[in-house]
Amino acid sequence: MSGLDGAYRIEADALVAEVLPYGAHLVGVWFPDRNGDASQNLVAALPDAAAYRDRSRNQYFGSTVGRYANRISSASFDLDGVTCRLDANDGANSLHGGSDGFSRREWDVVGRGESAITLSLVSPAGDMGFPGCLDVSLTYSVVDDALIMSYLATTDAPTVVNLTNHAYWNLAGSMSVMDHTLRVGGDRFVPVDDDLVPTGTVEHVAGTRFDLRQPTLLSQRSGGFDHCFVGDDIDVELTDLTSGRTMTMSTDQPGVQVYTANGLDPQHSHICLEPQALPDAPNQPEFPSTTLRPGDTYRHLTIYRFSRSPEEDGLMSTG
Repeated sequence: MSGLDGAYRIEADALVAEVLPYGAHLVGVWFPDRNGDASQNLVAALPDAAAYRDRSRNQYFGSTVGRYANRISSASFDLDGVTCRLDANDGANSLHGGSDGFSRREWDVVGRGESAITLSLVSPAGDMGFPGCLDVSLTYSVVDDALIMSYLATTDAPTVVNLTNHAYWNLAGSMSVMDHTLRVGGDRFVPVDDDLVPTGTVEHVAGTRFDLRQPTLLSQRSGGFDHCFVGDDIDVELTDLTSGRTMTMSTDQPGVQVYTANGLDPQHSHICLEPQALPDAPNQPEFPSTTLRPGDTYRHLTIYRFSRSPEEDGLMSTG
């Protein structure tokens, strides 16, 4: 277990995490396997702080993305009759808040303890095209076997907000995550076009390769995923049978983007589980609203719980 210069360590019992204020990155998570070995970092990490600032090397590894996670089509949306034009950094679309989104900012450390750290950021009106001055805070905390992320945001003018963490997980430290089993509690998913922009519908997973409601070996789902799963009180369970580690994620957000690192080298080496609002919601009137108005508070709570089994249980779907 090694620390990163400039990162803050938080810990409780067997669970340890490290946070880098730049981009509010989660740069390390350690939890023992069934044999008590806690040397493996469970998130993809870069070698030093300079690498996180290198855009050619940092593909959102563990970053906090915003002001709007995922894609907004045509890098624009209408709000209260006004067209807001955003920074287009993914072809014609806006991805993760634009080319200078929250993952590229130096966050302020405003609170720190042995098991928690709170960071804050002010995003001025017009930032990457988004209206309203947004005040954001994010608290990482570790309690027993749980890593908790709690986001708050307020605005002085109507805007849209969708924040998440973009950690790449691998519970074994192997070259591929496709030997992990994944269960996603969502019974629906958001179909996308060739540019990974929602088509405007939400479909049921039953009878499709997106049905992950039972633990399923990822290698049994060819092509991987870069899709948002939707459900009431959605939860996700990721298990590596070799190490015995299981991570269960619960969130108050309506969706979870599952991304099997299709664009990384090596491909499918990790998996992102990004709790969030639905992609392109500002342009999709049928999706839950992501509008935040003065006097209201954006809240987002996600909890990652870690456990380890004493022996392989072999639980998986034949998919």
